[in-house]
Amino acid sequence: MSSTSLNKKYVITLITVFLTNGSGTAWNADAIYKRLLNQLTENQILLAALSFVSEEVESKLNWSLSQKKFSEMLDILADHAVGNKTLEIIRALKNLGEQNYKVASQNSTITRQYTPLIKEYYPEVDM
Repeated sequence: MSSTSLNKKYVITLITVFLTNGSGTAWNADAIYKRLLNQLTENQILLAALSFVSEEVESKLNWSLSQKKFSEMLDILADHAVGNKTLEIIRALKNLGEQNYKVASQNSTITRQYTPLIKEYYPEVDM
């Protein structure tokens, strides 16, 4: 397994557990997830910001609790992101609003603007 695919697997796994199962937050684990999110590298932050296109994350965004946690994650990422593109993506997603995260991957403004990055980081996703 390449370091790129290992990085992606780590980021997606971290995000899916942070987003919860839709029923409730694992309070004992939540602080650990936040600490790990705060330690992501710039490349991992970009992977996380674009994760709304991944099947695992997109399926979680059907639940209101997961939408709220995704918004919280974007705030954490924004505090540590330094790249203009990364910050731009985070702001664009935040501007959609929590209820629209579940359809962000079908939002033509978002996908058209960020297709090159999405294809680079998530080549398995059809755009």
